[in-house]
Amino acid sequence: MITMPFPEGAWEARGNHIRTTVRQGRAAMPSFREAKISDAELEGLIDALLRGELANTATGEE
Repeated sequence: MITMPFPEGAWEARGNHIRTTVRQGRAAMPSFREAKISDAELEGLIDALLRGELANTATGEE
């Protein structure tokens, strides 16, 4: 679980890793092609993850 933002210096590398994992899959995680998650949606998700915007939504905390 991501609980805080990634350091800005790591955003590009981390974003590339997330993008590759989503598009190619990893271990038990299936791949998600553009027909399922558009490039714009994926970029928005990556941005939110890197900024830590989704950190507290899983628990309902603000």
